[in-house]
Amino acid sequence: MKSALKIVLLWFLLGVTPLYAKQQGDIEVAIFPYLSVHQLLELYEPLRQHLEKSTGKVVRLVTARDFHSFIQDVHQHSYTLLINAPHMARLAELEAGYRAILRPEVALHPVVLVEAESNIRQLSELRNATIATPYASAIITMMAAELLREAGLEPGHDVLFSHAGSHNNAVEQLLNEGEVKAAIISSPAFGSVSSRYGGRVLRLLEDRAERGLPPVVYLAGPHLNDNEREALTEGLLEFANMDAAGQAMIERTRHQGLRRFTEQDRMNIDPYIPATRGEFAIP
Repeated sequence: MKSALKIVLLWFLLGVTPLYAKQQGDIEVAIFPYLSVHQLLELYEPLRQHLEKSTGKVVRLVTARDFHSFIQDVHQHSYTLLINAPHMARLAELEAGYRAILRPEVALHPVVLVEAESNIRQLSELRNATIATPYASAIITMMAAELLREAGLEPGHDVLFSHAGSHNNAVEQLLNEGEVKAAIISSPAFGSVSSRYGGRVLRLLEDRAERGLPPVVYLAGPHLNDNEREALTEGLLEFANMDAAGQAMIERTRHQGLRRFTEQDRMNIDPYIPATRGEFAIP
């Protein structure tokens, strides 16, 4: 795992059954790099403290410098708990033996923004335009491509994507670079963006709430048996939905609680797997 930038914390795996106590050595929990290192550490500190009080195993929190490095590490290593993007999570199930167990209550969907004074009123009017998205490998960019195709626009031919590196950067490109006519970001990101900029400079062109996917997926490692996986699932559900510190953490993520991952969730993600394999060069 030389490609990974590892950030080590003392965590303790939720070991409410003797099965966990039998495990030896440190345990690694991997979180995909959707925020800065500092933000990830700050966000998951309540979970760290909760797990620290629950059991006595040292856990190392692991992330990576980018999605490509992270997905390589996930497929080469057996992490006990994995918090991953939905398309990368499903690929980890299919290719590396992980098992999705939980997802947030809230759904992620694409939001299309234009400048407030723009005369663009529908997606089809974006023909020959440049559209800012966060990054090529993000699920929201794949969802954006699907949205545009349904409007008769083929990315790379009828419209061009400018991959800005983050949701905020995509909005900045829309506001500051004349050739960028729209930005497509996620619904959770739109919450913070709208409070920052408001209707004075941005206008919501399209909001596809019915296309929702989990913003993140919690997965149990391939080495866990059924009893261990269920204990981990129940412990995380209790923390997120019933513990005051867990509820506060979930509120900061705007995830509105956790629930079990279902077969319907898998079916909703599966159409994006071919594009995900192509993006990460996985046959």
